[in-house]
Amino acid sequence: MYASWKVDHAIGPYAAHVKVSANANPEADRAVYDDRFAVDEFFVRRQMGAWDMTLGRQPIRGGRATLVNPTDYFDQRDYRDALLSTDRLRATDALRLVGFLGGYRLDTVYAPRHTPSLMPHTDSRWFFRLPRDVEVEGQSVPVSYTWADYATRHTDLSRPQVLLKLDRDADGASYAVSYFRGEDNLPAFGARDPVVTSAGLVIPIDQAFPDKAAIGFDAEVLLGKAVFRAEATRVSLYYGDGSRDRYDHVVVGFDVNLEHGVFGEETYVALEYSKQFTREGQRYEKEDLRHILSDALLGRVEVSWSSRDSVATELVYDTRRRHSAVMLEWKHEWSDHLTMRVSGDLLGGPADTFFGQYTRNDRVGLSLEYTL
Repeated sequence: MYASWKVDHAIGPYAAHVKVSANANPEADRAVYDDRFAVDEFFVRRQMGAWDMTLGRQPIRGGRATLVNPTDYFDQRDYRDALLSTDRLRATDALRLVGFLGGYRLDTVYAPRHTPSLMPHTDSRWFFRLPRDVEVEGQSVPVSYTWADYATRHTDLSRPQVLLKLDRDADGASYAVSYFRGEDNLPAFGARDPVVTSAGLVIPIDQAFPDKAAIGFDAEVLLGKAVFRAEATRVSLYYGDGSRDRYDHVVVGFDVNLEHGVFGEETYVALEYSKQFTREGQRYEKEDLRHILSDALLGRVEVSWSSRDSVATELVYDTRRRHSAVMLEWKHEWSDHLTMRVSGDLLGGPADTFFGQYTRNDRVGLSLEYTL
């Protein structure tokens, strides 16, 4: 169960924004993630001529692609939502300065520490399934796991994040170049040697956050009623043990919004292809979140058959592993203030992989949103 409340208020030349949420976590990992009350967003914005300054916990999005954004360098995902869901990316504690000059826009973001993604604990059914026993000399031996660095928040301010992005808007087209340097938000997992105990084997698992350097380019072109988009980013990850993971990530796609569409009053269609190219050290393993979309087709179709009802279907197809996931959501506006959403899985990815974990495997949800 999840509920949120947002307030926007002007105080002289400043604009303040607050979003708080209450969450009852029904999973077994509620002792670790007991988010009964949280301040999701809290920031103050001030406009000063051609400059716009924002300070506080704020959402920072990058890129123009609709379904997956390789230039979302911060990428603070909340595991309780679908892979394609973009409205529950976690906010970042940062200072953001935006300057405007003609058709150009320059974003400068400084985050003193990273905002880690909400990873499910091993007790949660959303975590990928780990072996609970192994065979040793013909006998079954129970296996348990401990986690190193699991709850660390990296508050020593020694590994800040910096983002620079220059946008250019023109008639019928827009593009941007961006640069990121700092600690990554997504962890990588590595198992240590097993420890023999009286209760069986205990395997310590490290959760490491590498240093990240990335440079990217994104663009979009309007042709008729369709918008064609492309994003490309070159990523280099550096781990404490000296290992590296360097790859290029490219996404191409389009979306189109048809009034009096094919199936109803309005039809929205988006399709994207995500591809990664190895440069050095990349391992396509289920334990690495960065590569679950290394070769994937993503789609979304939303049909509105009245001013208050719509149905959306989202599809992810892993073209390399042949894994699929399909999510369906029905939205109904009871009034101008009350909106209901019902969502569920038609098909989920394998439960023993991160692909399955991040595609709402075995989940049904109900959401009510009231606007004052």
